[in-house]
Amino acid sequence: MPSFWNLEAFGVHYDVRVMVSAPFPTRATVARGHEALRDLVAGGVDRRALEELYEEVTGYQRSSGALQPSRSVCPQAQLKHVLDRLRFAIRTGKLIIEALPQPRIGADGYLVGSSPADVVQTPPEPVPAKPDDDKNQGPTWFEVRVVDELGEPIAGVELTFWLSGREETRTTSSDGVAHLEGVRELSASAGVRNVPQVKQQLKPRWDQIREPLDQPYLDEGDGVEVRILHGELSEVALAAEQPVTLSIHPHVVQARLLGLYFDTNKTFLLPTAIASIRKLRQLYDDNRDTVLLVVGHTDTTGEPATNDPLSLDRATAMRAYLTEDLPAWLAWYAPTRPWAQRWGDREDRLMISAMPTYADKPLGDDSIRWYQKTRGLAVDGIAGPITRESLVREYMGLDETTLPQGVAAAVHGGGEHFPLDETGEAVETQPDDAESNQADRRVELFFFDRELGIQPPPPGIHSKPGDRQYLAWRRRAHELHDFTAGTTDEPSSHLSYLMRHNSSCYPLAHCPYRLHLDRGVVEGVTDADGLLEVAEVPPDDYVLAIGPHRTVVASLPKHLARVVHTVRGCTLDIADLEATDSETP
Repeated sequence: MPSFWNLEAFGVHYDVRVMVSAPFPTRATVARGHEALRDLVAGGVDRRALEELYEEVTGYQRSSGALQPSRSVCPQAQLKHVLDRLRFAIRTGKLIIEALPQPRIGADGYLVGSSPADVVQTPPEPVPAKPDDDKNQGPTWFEVRVVDELGEPIAGVELTFWLSGREETRTTSSDGVAHLEGVRELSASAGVRNVPQVKQQLKPRWDQIREPLDQPYLDEGDGVEVRILHGELSEVALAAEQPVTLSIHPHVVQARLLGLYFDTNKTFLLPTAIASIRKLRQLYDDNRDTVLLVVGHTDTTGEPATNDPLSLDRATAMRAYLTEDLPAWLAWYAPTRPWAQRWGDREDRLMISAMPTYADKPLGDDSIRWYQKTRGLAVDGIAGPITRESLVREYMGLDETTLPQGVAAAVHGGGEHFPLDETGEAVETQPDDAESNQADRRVELFFFDRELGIQPPPPGIHSKPGDRQYLAWRRRAHELHDFTAGTTDEPSSHLSYLMRHNSSCYPLAHCPYRLHLDRGVVEGVTDADGLLEVAEVPPDDYVLAIGPHRTVVASLPKHLARVVHTVRGCTLDIADLEATDSETP
């Protein structure tokens, strides 16, 4: 059953139908539909009505968030997306928009052929004449100039001009111009006829780092229409003797995973990351016909010889998690791994603490024994190969987000070469050395068009000082999505640590400490259980001094439980509390 609407623009009523299935439309029907849609938009039809049509055409409901733009999408861009979808529906026959016949009014003010009950007391206002109604229009012309994102012309592009009931094909010249003249219509539309051909023409350009990196891309407005080269390119609306520039931009979508994803010098994906990774589902669904590049980063503590492989390892661990690559994660437990990078008891207990049923664990029960018992495994309190395989598989499934079939994923290590500035938006041009910053221990996802691939290609498995490919990927991203791990709607975090001595299971009770915060040094004493708590602190890493020892602790979102911390060395098996070794710089 089709859905029906009745909309009005310029005094003309339009019959709008969304068809579940329909024969392929004629060119005349498509032209009338495009003309009617332009009139509805120009006539100020309620935007909500257009969104309802969009929802009906796409099958989405507003509550699903399908119409919610990303952080970087403005309302005008969102409306453009809706209109592009409606134009596509018109071309495929799913959306039909036709003007309803206007009633004929006699000289006496009555409807012709009406009964007395149908008398029109006041004739309606005359309908404003539309430009296309002028049958005496002399020959005129249309012009489209096709350029890339920097305004450089693209020659040899076949364009189809759709006019009233017919179409014309023209090819762009060396300066990117396609000109259609000798026509009598005052409005038309034009679109790229062969999208794969355009991709092949642009691939050599986009494979290069185009100078300068800060040159602005062409924006829509003042006769410029922007189209992203991914999937079908929607046509542009034309008016007679008004040239239009069609600027074709690369399809690059960037997602930044910021916050508590990794501990310093670690590759294990922390439980604080799970909630934000779940939000990637819509991003995956919107970018299925793509190739994915996962880029890992580190802060500037440590040496490049350490940070370069660490950043690549973080990207590799993230890819393995997103693809549920169980063997890749289990390999991190291997004794052949460097001791500082090897996973063990700490990672086991962190994963167990993320289980949905962990809150039901009886107080005092050992975490590993509890996990083994509740999963039907042999209970020995040792996380052996069978226990770890079960645990990793379950942990990987917590996010409910696995890369869709067909999304290929590559990895790259950005090292310490691209720390963020104070705003968290731009890359620091003159970074400080040995600076610990959670925002720099990040992973980023870049989605590129599958046919064109990663552009420009990575400079190897690691970026080196002076490499600018990563900056080019950032520059080309037309969408930016930030996913912040370990945060809530509350503006601040807290420090809540149970301090333990590394040589025993006893707490550091009544122990004086000094905590270096941005607002100054906070001095205090742990309680009888060794608990150190400081409320209302910004998310960051802080220096904690206990006696002669100094270590680094991270603030946590308020909803997270207390964390065990040892002054030196690794944590011990503390019942009911999950261990985390935060001593590493």
